[in-house]
Amino acid sequence: MAPITPDRPLAEVPPLATDRAGRVEVHGIDVIPDAERHGRARQLFAVWAAPNVSYLSLVVGGALILMGLSLWQALAVIVAGNLFWGLVGLLAVSGPASGTPSEVIMRAMFGVRGNRVNIAITGWFACVCYLALNWAAASLAAFSLAAGLGAPPGTAAKVAIIVAIAAATLAISVYGHATIVKLYLPFTVILTAVFVVLAGYVLARAHWGYQPAHPLHGTMLWATLAGALALVASAPLSYNNSADFSRYLPRGTRPASVAGWTAAGAFVPSVAFTALGALAGTALDMTDPQSALGGILPGWFRPAFLLAVVLGTVANNAMTAYSSGLALQAVGVRIRRSRTVSLSGR
Repeated sequence: MAPITPDRPLAEVPPLATDRAGRVEVHGIDVIPDAERHGRARQLFAVWAAPNVSYLSLVVGGALILMGLSLWQALAVIVAGNLFWGLVGLLAVSGPASGTPSEVIMRAMFGVRGNRVNIAITGWFACVCYLALNWAAASLAAFSLAAGLGAPPGTAAKVAIIVAIAAATLAISVYGHATIVKLYLPFTVILTAVFVVLAGYVLARAHWGYQPAHPLHGTMLWATLAGALALVASAPLSYNNSADFSRYLPRGTRPASVAGWTAAGAFVPSVAFTALGALAGTALDMTDPQSALGGILPGWFRPAFLLAVVLGTVANNAMTAYSSGLALQAVGVRIRRSRTVSLSGR
């Protein structure tokens, strides 16, 4: 490998062949050597944007209107709740500094044994539950897509669809970090394009001055605002794994860049698409978001929308499954990361 010089910083030096897209990542919770560090902080934007250009954000936005908030109250809650992505950005700073994932770094707070209990519950178990919920949402969207194309799936076809979605997700997770970084930029572009078209149809019907039929006041209003803020903030507060995706960056990467690109990558799409869900709630019955949104879309665009729901879920779950594999290793399961990922998927 060519020497590192002031004119050729570590970020520009090709890494050793241990973290390449299309190859199974060999590292688990071990320290990433400086010679294998590579990439730039700005790559973290797409890594965090793709999972958050999300159908779930639309659902949450619509739920805020169903809770009885006005549009502007909902929008204020959306911005405030998503500010907690700043904490996720701060946690990401520990990745380049230590070269290890969040699941190991937290040993400094809980100790080795205490951290095993913490990670088993807040890391691995939470990840597995989230995987199951997201796979269910993606599968339902895929069933609707098949039915819309004139091939309503029977039991065998539904099983095949579920397995295919799970396999695609786990394949990305098994290949690991470099593959995630490589794929998530085009994922972000594709998902954003689809949801921008969706936004056009929603905005054409949205009521910017929307007020609920029975506006909330006093204690009820403040209680609802608190619950809504907790709902929105639960997304960023559920992520304690941001160092998992920044640990390959060179040790000298600016902490502000790591924190900023991580936080911005999640904050921008989360605010935009949760707000879009709230706007949809001013004109549509968001108790059944998929049907409500599908009802305002032209026939030619519905398959693209449903495919985007599936792709967004795969992007979200691939990141989750990746971290679940690291969590199992941190708990003490002594097998390769690729196998712990597969184990979590089962």
